[in-house]
Amino acid sequence: MDALQQIIHSLTPPEKRYFKLFAMTFRTNSDLLLVYDELEKEKEVDDKKLSKQLGIKNIAMAKSNLRALLLKAMRNFREEHNIGDRIRSSLSEIEFLTNKNLKAEARKEIKKLTKLVNDSENHYATAELAMRDVLNMEPIKDRAEMFAYVDGKQEQIDNAAKGMVEMYEAMLFHTLSSRYMNAYDYENPSLRKSYSDSFLNKALQRMETAVTLRARLVYTEVAAAHLNTNGEFKKAGILYEKNMKTFKDNPSLLETSKTLFFSSISNYLVFSLDTNQPTLTAQLLNKLETWASNSKTFFANNPDVLMRYRLRVLSTKTWLCKKLNQPVQMLELEQDLEELLSTTGKETQPTLPAIITLRFTGVLVQNNLFEKGHYWLEKYFALPSAKKVKVMYHIARLLEVMLFFNLGQFDLADSKAVNFYKTINDTDIKEEFYQLLGKFLRKLCKWNFKQKKDAAECNKLIAEMETLLTQKKDSTADLFFEIYDLRLWWKEQQK
Repeated sequence: MDALQQIIHSLTPPEKRYFKLFAMTFRTNSDLLLVYDELEKEKEVDDKKLSKQLGIKNIAMAKSNLRALLLKAMRNFREEHNIGDRIRSSLSEIEFLTNKNLKAEARKEIKKLTKLVNDSENHYATAELAMRDVLNMEPIKDRAEMFAYVDGKQEQIDNAAKGMVEMYEAMLFHTLSSRYMNAYDYENPSLRKSYSDSFLNKALQRMETAVTLRARLVYTEVAAAHLNTNGEFKKAGILYEKNMKTFKDNPSLLETSKTLFFSSISNYLVFSLDTNQPTLTAQLLNKLETWASNSKTFFANNPDVLMRYRLRVLSTKTWLCKKLNQPVQMLELEQDLEELLSTTGKETQPTLPAIITLRFTGVLVQNNLFEKGHYWLEKYFALPSAKKVKVMYHIARLLEVMLFFNLGQFDLADSKAVNFYKTINDTDIKEEFYQLLGKFLRKLCKWNFKQKKDAAECNKLIAEMETLLTQKKDSTADLFFEIYDLRLWWKEQQK
């Protein structure tokens, strides 16, 4: 598929409809639409065959003109849905009026655009408007007044330049923070903590000194995320709520900074899950879904954000089903999960599809829906990230042991438990929780409720694992018990 076809096949249905209308309105050359139709229908097209089929001698020129027309149409399309594009279009109109020396008309457009530019913190446009204002200013006879006016515009340009630098620095900082934390997600707790502390200290400092609103939002979000990672939940919650209030008090930000809003509320959802607050989780999920229902065009133009949105919503819903022990509601999400796993790309953080699948499996196994549990466990093992994230892989192995044990297939469960225990001891895993879990599974399967002394040993191991959980001495304990609550299962077995 050549580059032009990739552009055409990336268009959404609304974009395709707009292009057809745009082309028919502003072009009389039907050859371009003929080329478009053929490129849209086929995945691979041979230029020579296409030229002969359509009777177009210079097919390369036709494709070049079609590409230019497509991009022009998409610029017009985006102006209707994107503040940044509307501002750029208005600046172009002001430039046209300036070049025609129609200063009064230019000043009218500058006045109309100024509020939108200020509300959206568009620093480039702020500087451009200040310059255009001077170019189209009415003559000022008083020299001191004239220079004061120009100095004011110079100050606007200087502040805009500082704001632009600050915003790009904030965006770079946010990107680096996400990349480093995702790289060590669940894998290397000590290294992750070291990076987290470094990013947290810088974010807190810059959060207080940032001049622009959007930069403060970015640094506040990064600081909150790292406070949450470090277990400082009270401080994190205050910062997340602070950002939500900023968006509420500045409605224009919801249009100009959609990606930033999604990132903020998505991380707030993670916080609500980590702090075990189902009510807050449900409220935030409702707010996110309401916002998304009004952002369809944004998602169409940002498929990567759409994928992250779908992952976050499904992850949250599966957590709520797990927390409230709702296996029927969990099964209602099956189709969503099937579709998501079939479309998840390499760019997606690998832990999220994996943890959704494991959480799904955990609820099914815990509620004795073994056939479905086995199906989704196999789905997990087929994921590209299955063996890459060790802690997830061990949770899957735990579920495998419990699945066969609950089915009464004790020999098979025992062999899986032996493999689990052997893996733990043969690798460089040092976390105490892993060691206790391995011993518990081995003891459980070998014993099979036949000796009281073994029951006492299992009780002891469960108690030690729970201590690690309550004292927060092991970062993996939370995740294990969140996916499959051995304590609850063990209490049921004692009855």
